[in-house]
Amino acid sequence: MFTVRSFSKTLCILLLTNPMYAALPPGVQDDKDLQVMQNFVQSHPKVSSTLRFISLSEKKVYFAKNCEVTFKRAFAFHLPGWVGPAEDLVFKSATCPID
Repeated sequence: MFTVRSFSKTLCILLLTNPMYAALPPGVQDDKDLQVMQNFVQSHPKVSSTLRFISLSEKKVYFAKNCEVTFKRAFAFHLPGWVGPAEDLVFKSATCPID
C-alpha cells in the first residue's frame, strides 16, 4: 500500500543520493574573482597608482616595479561530493608594503 509516509521516505532517499549541481560557470566565477581583485586595488591607493596588471589565472595583482599581491580561496568545509560556487578570493600576501 502506498502511503504519504512511504512517499516521503522515498523522496528523501532520492534527494540525498542523487548529486545536485550548483557550480558557477567559469566565466561567472572569473567575474566574481576579478571584482574582488579590483575592489582590493581601489581600496589601496599605493597599489592603484602603480598598478601594472591583474592576472586572474595566477590570482595576483602586479604593481610598482617588482611587487605583487597574491590572493587565495577562502577556506570552507564541504561534505564530499559537494558541488557549488567556489569560495571568494581573499588577500593572502604581498611582496611589498601595500599602504
